[in-house]
Amino acid sequence: MKQLLDEKNIEQSVTPIEGFTRENLAVTDTSTNQQYRFGMPGPPIKEAEWQNALKQLELQLNKGDYLVASGKLPPNIPDDFYVKVSRIAENKEALFILDTSGEALMEAAKSHVYMLKPNLAELGALCGVTSITDLDLKSLAQEFLENNDCQILVVSLGPKGALLVTKNEMVQVPAPVVHQKSTIGAGDSMVAGMVMSLIWGKSLVDMVRYGVACGTAATMHHGTQLCIKEDADKLFEWIKQQTPILETN
Repeated sequence: MKQLLDEKNIEQSVTPIEGFTRENLAVTDTSTNQQYRFGMPGPPIKEAEWQNALKQLELQLNKGDYLVASGKLPPNIPDDFYVKVSRIAENKEALFILDTSGEALMEAAKSHVYMLKPNLAELGALCGVTSITDLDLKSLAQEFLENNDCQILVVSLGPKGALLVTKNEMVQVPAPVVHQKSTIGAGDSMVAGMVMSLIWGKSLVDMVRYGVACGTAATMHHGTQLCIKEDADKLFEWIKQQTPILETN
């Protein structure tokens, strides 16, 4: 993993663990174009290892930084780990962006989060409902935001795009239809696109538009290939031409 990051000239700080970095497997049936994913849990993480990660974070995080926590927690890391991360970010006056699921999401959603990116099922779990329809999506999203310490909620709607909800506005951003080859990495690409937009100083609506563009662009490539900026930029221009549903409280 470190070697791959070095090849991309990505600055990094590695917190070593005793176990091997986990690997996931995706298999595509070429006769049906169905994709099967095998997500491995990874090695158990010792308490000293995850505590060291928190210490490194506290040392390196600065005021105004964007901190992205993404993915399920490995075995042996406590469910409130992202809560601890949130506290560090809050103390450092950094902006905490969270994209996770399960008990880790349920715990962290109660803490201070700048931006949360659940999908429909995850939002349903947060709101205590088994399913969400188009009719109650917006009211549930708004209710969650009113009852939790979260500034921005971006609900991923898959091929339907995403819903942006803040205390003052609600915007549904559509996703363009493309020739989809793989959905691996689409969610991560969406988060990356949104963070880049924030760094560029774009509006929150354009942030979600570019996030949807990056996520959609990632599906245009086979396997684990991520989005290409040229594709994302073209899709962003298409999305900008669509008229979002805007509601102001």
